[in-house]
Amino acid sequence: MKRPLPLVFSVLPLAAAALALVLVPAGCSPIGCFRASEAGGTCPSRDEALPFFGDPECGGLVASVDSEPSLRNGTDEEGTLCCYAVTNQAPDYEGCPDF
Repeated sequence: MKRPLPLVFSVLPLAAAALALVLVPAGCSPIGCFRASEAGGTCPSRDEALPFFGDPECGGLVASVDSEPSLRNGTDEEGTLCCYAVTNQAPDYEGCPDF
């Protein structure tokens, strides 16, 4: 009696690769950064970071902050940066209406 076990092991790498493609998002999210000094020297949580990118209702180009912060070294003038994965506004976003 033949057992299908060798067949399963031969198909397993293909199934794992297909599953990885489905579970891992493709591409990279945009990254937004600002100076840590603007936030008092520490990076705010993702829920508190949106105002540092500008008012999303009136001119800010970032629609949402999608990750917790990571610290990056900027130039000597910039210092330490707080960086987040962000979602940008739609390309046709115009900011505040003119009054």
